[in-house]
Amino acid sequence: MDFHTGPYEPSGKAHDLSDINALNAAAFAQPPMTAQEFDEFLGQGRMHFFVARESGTGRIVATLTLHTYLLSCGGKNRNVGWIEQVATHPDYEGRGLGTKLLKLGEAEVRASLIGRPRLTSSKKGAQKFYRKRGWRETSSRVFELTLPTPAQE
Repeated sequence: MDFHTGPYEPSGKAHDLSDINALNAAAFAQPPMTAQEFDEFLGQGRMHFFVARESGTGRIVATLTLHTYLLSCGGKNRNVGWIEQVATHPDYEGRGLGTKLLKLGEAEVRASLIGRPRLTSSKKGAQKFYRKRGWRETSSRVFELTLPTPAQE
């Protein structure tokens, strides 16, 4: 079975959204995105969305999202890159798709002149995957705050 990896190009948004929702449910137990949320996701500035498609069917079976932004710190500006949502559908794991997507993300990071991209992972298997590919764990911790919605206030 052959696969094509590269930047996301819509082949039929409803079909793509269905594939991505199935992938995110299997990989992260995430609820499905609506069509509007998918459009908003794709419309973000400085966001790069890479996919792996099954050649025969066009089905999206793996994804990687890279956000780049400019950070001004101490009077200096620097480009920052954050890799998120690296996922391969469990039925397609072990075929090198995550590695191919990670290499695409890393190439985009280099092209954007980002010296140190970041990513987070809470899954032990994924952490091992990243370490094997030269990523190292830092002492940084990510904090999250859940804010009430206007209806909850």
